[in-house]
Amino acid sequence: MSSAPDKTEESNLRSLFDDLPLSWARNSIAAFIVLILCIVLAKLPDAFDRPVAMWINQAVNVSPTLDQIVVTLDSDFTYSGIFLIAILWFCWFDRASADTRARLAVGTLLCFPIGMVSRAIQKLAATHTRPYYDSAIDFTRPSIMSEPFNTWNSFPSDHATVFAGLVIVIWIARPAIGVATGLWMVLVESVRVYIGAHYPSDLIAGAALAATVLWAAQAPPIVAVGYRIEGWARLRPGLFYGSAFLICYQIATLFHGFRTTVSELTKIWLA
Repeated sequence: MSSAPDKTEESNLRSLFDDLPLSWARNSIAAFIVLILCIVLAKLPDAFDRPVAMWINQAVNVSPTLDQIVVTLDSDFTYSGIFLIAILWFCWFDRASADTRARLAVGTLLCFPIGMVSRAIQKLAATHTRPYYDSAIDFTRPSIMSEPFNTWNSFPSDHATVFAGLVIVIWIARPAIGVATGLWMVLVESVRVYIGAHYPSDLIAGAALAATVLWAAQAPPIVAVGYRIEGWARLRPGLFYGSAFLICYQIATLFHGFRTTVSELTKIWLA
């Protein structure tokens, strides 16, 4: 009784390996070129980053309503990660084929490690500090903000890396929804410049890093892993969806609870 599904799965996997979609390879290469250009811009802050940041900064503390909206968009994952995960789950359940689900599974899982890579680059690479701390500009922060930012480098943005990655996964599954979601996230992530957390090149580089990896992940050998995951979802739905909810929630909130716990324990241990 199980031979038919096995043959179908083998046929799907074989068709993936027979044809590597060159458009995905081109997209990955194009994204990598954008990433390199962002590195150049980060090294030349007066050419792009500082002028744009200071132009946006002119709006700070002009309207308390605007400041509150901006700070809320930045601090509440409802409008970013949680919203994106909800759209991803919609794509999973709404007439999704096995191939679409395979790509959704692999892409979503990859968003976490590429976010870690982005954070590692922030801490290890010598790029630039956040606008908030940049002594070369007279940055004004929103008066309603109370918590300071960390003081390590801001290039590239790990927020933008993870959330742009989710947008790309959505686009691969449902292009029209992906475009609309992407436009919303451009607005949401732009507030990071408004509050002084990032320069524009940080955000663009984060998105480019995500695009480089996720488009390359559309290669058949990697999507084949997604077919295994999709098969697990059919065979063990309870275990799969329980695990998927936990993982997706952590990605949506950038592992906030876990990171906070580790940070507080580290303070105790080092005291």
